[in-house]
Amino acid sequence: MLQNFLKIVSGASVILNKVSDRCKKNTQDFIEENLLNEKFVDQRDFNNLKKQFLDLKKEFTELQNHLKNKN
Repeated sequence: MLQNFLKIVSGASVILNKVSDRCKKNTQDFIEENLLNEKFVDQRDFNNLKKQFLDLKKEFTELQNHLKNKN
C-alpha cells in the first residue's frame, strides 16, 4: 500500500514538474516576443495565454481527480 502511494506521488511530482516547466517556457516566450521587443499586448496574445492557462488548469484538475480516485 505504501509503495503504491509513493508511486502515485512520484508520478504526480513528475507531471507537475512538466506542467511547471511548460508554464515557465510559455511565460518566457511571451516576454521575449512581446515585452523585450517593445510590442504591445493585443487581445489575441491575451486570449492565447488565457487558453494555455485554462488547458493547464484542466490538466491539473484531471491529475487531482485521478489521484483522488486512486485513494
